[in-house]
Amino acid sequence: MNSKGSGRVTRIYLEDLGDDASLPIGIATIKLIVENKRKAKAKAKELVARTKQQGLTQPQQLQLLNLIGTILLYKLPKINRKELRAMFGISDLKKTTFYQEVKEEIQEQLEQQIERKIEKRIKQKVKQEVKEEVKQETKLESVPGLKLWA
Repeated sequence: MNSKGSGRVTRIYLEDLGDDASLPIGIATIKLIVENKRKAKAKAKELVARTKQQGLTQPQQLQLLNLIGTILLYKLPKINRKELRAMFGISDLKKTTFYQEVKEEIQEQLEQQIERKIEKRIKQKVKQEVKEEVKQETKLESVPGLKLWA
């Protein structure tokens, strides 16, 4: 059995880890989960800046930026685009998975709207053409002595 103080298992609470600046970037990022909502935006902005300064590889930076963005979106679901841009910078924001997913979703919705509008216009055009055809046939049928061959 593992008991407290046996040296085998030590329970660590994120909020007890101390100053974020002295923590490794990964741990500081995870600590954002327990940060209160008022401080979360400022901490996220600091973490984004640290991520860029750490000398990490591009994939590592992207993973951290995605993690920071995901934590923020769960913690602050009503955060707006302007605030996200201010924290990440537009080029970093565009690299995040969240941005890419939202972009794809918007493109799909636009494509669906365009398809519906095209279908509606085609139906209207066909309906108008049929009306014109019926008018012409009606005019021809009303001419005395003219019979249409079927």
